[in-house]
Order: sequence, then C-alpha cells, then structure tokens
Amino acid sequence: MLGKLSGWDDTIVALATPQGIGAIGVIRVSGKMAIDIVNELFLSKDLSVQPSHTLHVGYLSYNGAVLDEVVISLFKSPRSYTGENVVEISCHGSPFVQEQVLQALLNNGARSAKPGEFTLRAFLNGKLDLAQAEAVADLIASNTEISRKAALQNIRGWRWRRRFFLFLLQVSKRHILNKNGGLFLAAASTRYHAAQNN
Repeated sequence: MLGKLSGWDDTIVALATPQGIGAIGVIRVSGKMAIDIVNELFLSKDLSVQPSHTLHVGYLSYNGAVLDEVVISLFKSPRSYTGENVVEISCHGSPFVQEQVLQALLNNGARSAKPGEFTLRAFLNGKLDLAQAEAVADLIASNTEISRKAALQNIRGWRWRRRFFLFLLQVSKRHILNKNGGLFLAAASTRYHAAQNN
C-alpha cells in the first residue's frame, strides 16, 4: 500500500525509548533502505545477508569514528511491526550517543519520523486495523491497570476476531456445514468467546 502512495517510500528513523539518560536507548529505522542505511555504519557483519528476527552485536562507526557498541535487532519485510524492513539499534542511553547515532543515520539517507509514523505505516501496510492503531496509542498512554488491560484487549481482540472469521471461511469452503451446522457454529462461537476472555 505504501509504495502506491507518494512520499511514503522513504526510510524513517526515531528514538523509540524516552529521551533522557538511561541504561539503553533504542533507535528504530523503518523503510525499504533501513538495512542498507544501518549496514553502512555497522561494519561487524553484512546485515543484508542475515536472517530476519536476529540479533547482532558490534560497533557503529561513522566517518572513521566509533560511535558506540550496539545490539542490532533485524526484522525483514513483511515480518515486522510496520511491514517494512525494520532495524532497531540498542545503544547506550547517553543522550549524546543517541544523538550521534541518529545524526549518522540521517546523514546516510534516513529522515526523522513524525510522531506516530511507525504505527501509521503499520496501519497503511495492513499490519494493524484502525482500532488496533488507536489501542497502541491507548496502551502507550495507559497509567492504570484497567486502562492497560483494556488497550491490550483491543489489540488482541482484532486478532481473535480475524482468526474466528478466517476459521468460518475455511469451514464454509469445505462444506462442513450441513444439517448440524447450527450446532457446529454454536461450538465454534463458544470457543471464540472463551479465547476472547483469556
């Protein structure tokens, strides 16, 4: 979907953890060129040939200077949060270090992400529906146990509904529904509601 929309095929970067001093900071890069952009800075190994959903430890360098020792989390399209290539860089939590890494990524071709743009890309790429995208924002803003649980249920709820309807489609395709179809649907509905409550 994004490739069909003008201006949405670039690569974005942003700090994924709160600003300020901490043990680690996570910088997220998403887009068609995410792996290539990070690969130019990560000289320890070639990320483009590594499998998806893997971690890699090494040094980030820019203009001959070592920026930090990092852990790279690699998620290849379409198996990522946004549906695009995603690289998450876990670096030390110094604001100075984080700024140096961000600047190197920007200089290599990424652009700063707008607020909520990672979730927007996930929505536009069909990874989240609108209710889930709103639930992500609700979860981030939750400050009580009740609001946290409600947001998680909204995120998970869509997945269970989708699985249930896909299950019904498979059943109808196989013509399993016969004169006892009503009982079969009642049993499937009971399973679905039990899964919703877990």
